[in-house]
Amino acid sequence: MTGGGGNDVRGGGVASPNRAGRLRGPVEFVGRTDELALLRRLVGTPPCLVLVEGEPGIGKSRFVRELLASLPGQLLIGECDDVPEPFPLGVLLDAVRAHADRLGPLNPVAGALAPLLPELADVLPATPPPLADPAAERHRLLRAVGAVLAGLAPAVLVLEDLHWADPATCDFLAYLSGHPVAGLAVVLTARPPAPDGSTPIHDALARTPPGAVTRVPLGPLGAEDVRRLAAGALRLGEPPRQLTTTLLDRTAGIPFVVEEVLRTLAERGGDPLADDSVPFVLRDVLLWRLRPLDDVTREVLGAAAVLGRAPDPRILAAVLGQERAAVAAALTAAHRAGLLHDAGDGLRFRHDLARQVVYDLVPRQTRDWLHLRIARVLEQKLPRPVAQLAHHYRLAGSDADFVRNAEAAADLATERGDDATAAGFLLQTMDVAELPRPVRVRLAGKLGRSAIDGLSQATAIPVLERLLADRRLPPGAPG
Repeated sequence: MTGGGGNDVRGGGVASPNRAGRLRGPVEFVGRTDELALLRRLVGTPPCLVLVEGEPGIGKSRFVRELLASLPGQLLIGECDDVPEPFPLGVLLDAVRAHADRLGPLNPVAGALAPLLPELADVLPATPPPLADPAAERHRLLRAVGAVLAGLAPAVLVLEDLHWADPATCDFLAYLSGHPVAGLAVVLTARPPAPDGSTPIHDALARTPPGAVTRVPLGPLGAEDVRRLAAGALRLGEPPRQLTTTLLDRTAGIPFVVEEVLRTLAERGGDPLADDSVPFVLRDVLLWRLRPLDDVTREVLGAAAVLGRAPDPRILAAVLGQERAAVAAALTAAHRAGLLHDAGDGLRFRHDLARQVVYDLVPRQTRDWLHLRIARVLEQKLPRPVAQLAHHYRLAGSDADFVRNAEAAADLATERGDDATAAGFLLQTMDVAELPRPVRVRLAGKLGRSAIDGLSQATAIPVLERLLADRRLPPGAPG
């Protein structure tokens, strides 16, 4: 983490590549004006204890870095690692161990840290004799950490990713809320607990006195903030409105996801928003939300992802052979977990990339089966939803059914004057390897007539040229 004008010294912990890239990336800061003003006011009038909270990728670290860039004075930085058994008080000890040369005379109780900080033995008071009561020993250790921090104040202590914090660190922060250190501003970052769950840090902070902790929740970016990010990343004075709208819709305003999409767009061109790949950070978000769900809910949610962004409980029940009430209960559980939201006309995935993450987690063989089952159920609807049928049959690998419905969808689009959409369906049929030659010729003729707009025509012409050059076509077919 960079703090312009301050002393940025990490402890001995090694940051993961993902975290290091996130902290050091030169990303423009946008939005969060009110939240940043509040944080600056709190840090400017210590002591204080602030929790910056938000889901993965929401920009907690970037938000704190913006604060530190304008702070003078001493910064103590610690970051929790995602390890099974964190070292007790590890993030706190990492934050202070590099500042030994700034420690003056300390309260004798600070000597209780000597066994945990042997490298600071020459600056810490003598280790006190052990106490018979384990609870008293733990309390003395908490007092020792407070004494060392008092020796480093005035300072700003930033502890990142406290959702991974060890219990001793959480206990100390609860202790600190009732025993603030003069001149010490403490800023914590953490993910919110999973729905109907908790984390050690949230359990600890729940025990703090009223008003002792100020929570600063960070939500998604709005349209104007996304527009500014796009303008900066793509070096555009005014990005197209459609780009901003699409970015906001496909990323839900999650800053890191927006940045990943923009980075891809800037580096490789094309349309990353149409790509099936999903930035890793969003996969992390969804895995975290999926973790507490039971197998039935996951099965229903997986089928919902295969069905589409707005899953119909009646179709899901028919596809899975379950009672509609059981499906509704599973969708409600997914809603509570933050995977779906109430759009007014039913539950939907929060955004397309979220659905894609869940979709990718369904095993390939299961996905194929679900696509086929969904298509069979949709066949019963009137009028037949030929575009949806073509989509599901194609992904199920049922070529003949796909071509039949794609041609019907193209014919329907042509009747409605939408030649570009018709061309899109017909172009997909050209990719079927085992397409009978007479059918291929018929579809190619329709494609030629419907490919009237530039993009579709540019793609269709090479296909038509290949067909015309195919000597295996029936006599007279090229004409």
